[in-house]
Amino acid sequence: AESKQPLLDIALKGLKRTLPQLEQMDGNSLRENFQEMASGNGPLRSLMTNLQNLNKIPEAKQLNDYVTTLTNIQVGVARFSQWGTCGGEVERWVDKASTHELTQAVKKIHVIAKELKNVTAELEKIEAGAPMPQTMSGPTLGLARFAVSSIPINQQTQVKLSDGMPVPVNTLTFDGKPVALAGSYPKNTPDALAAHMKMLLEKECSCLVVLTSEDQMQAKQLPPYFRGSYTFGEVHTNSQKVSSASQGEAIDQYNMQLSCGEKRYTIPVLHVKNWPDHQPLPSTDQLEYLADRVKNSNQNGAPGRSSSDKHLPMIHCLGGVGRTGTMAAALVLKDNPHSNLEQVRADFRNSRNNRMLEDASQFVQLKAMQAQLLMTTAR
Repeated sequence: AESKQPLLDIALKGLKRTLPQLEQMDGNSLRENFQEMASGNGPLRSLMTNLQNLNKIPEAKQLNDYVTTLTNIQVGVARFSQWGTCGGEVERWVDKASTHELTQAVKKIHVIAKELKNVTAELEKIEAGAPMPQTMSGPTLGLARFAVSSIPINQQTQVKLSDGMPVPVNTLTFDGKPVALAGSYPKNTPDALAAHMKMLLEKECSCLVVLTSEDQMQAKQLPPYFRGSYTFGEVHTNSQKVSSASQGEAIDQYNMQLSCGEKRYTIPVLHVKNWPDHQPLPSTDQLEYLADRVKNSNQNGAPGRSSSDKHLPMIHCLGGVGRTGTMAAALVLKDNPHSNLEQVRADFRNSRNNRMLEDASQFVQLKAMQAQLLMTTAR
């Protein structure tokens, strides 16, 4: 314990000194002062050195994983971790970049610096005698609808885009195998919607399942992003309705075409319009029917039983814990009706947060669906 204290002190002091400097910087000062900032005692160089000091402390694994996610984010030409050295590709890029590109890079560095303040806060607690954190919510970079204090996002299973950007979504697993991606309703900001769409496209999600009822969408003014045509960042969407809710089975289906640069992808969307928050569906049959519909619209075949986060259904309601957890658990039961539901709940809590499947009435409906399936298979 002796040797880690000085490293912690140095890292904490360094972060407290450098992060405010990075938050002050703008595109012009970046271009003019990059060499200075990325060498000697400059804030970029100093920040990276302090983060490396922290990395020498094995007990700080959660903090270091959090930091690694942030330093792996692409800023301009390279991952942020490359921004602490001059004379390399970053310096050449800063030299030639347009004003707009520099402004975008600075905006990203500001967001990363803000998230790194969470590491400062944790280090201050440790200085004051708190134990090293054993779990941590991943960085959200302003993309999450809810604060991680109310809906945590386990950083170990957090989904990341190809440019390293973490999104407020987890891979739910049961028995070590991926079941679905799960998140809250995307936040109504251009950046959050762009990241959500990019994820659907990059991960080639087998389908998108929106469990937020029409009433709730209107009451909470949630963006109906899966209907109509939009442009979110670099992603263009065009959604066509394929079938409307028929009596009792309140599901609208859409085909949503996504395009980003050269990439194109069409994803089936199921919108369940009659599932009240914190409550079960009107009938157990409907839950089973819905699970069948999701399995049938998995246009990439069943999700590969790999540890990958690709080709999975993306499921969300409002918070992404109750209805979302219930839907994902129903998919597990369809695969194997003998699955232990308590274990499913425990695994989902492990892979996203401890609020998964927290509504008792929804769990009761899963038990009823399981009993129904077991009776059918026993015949």
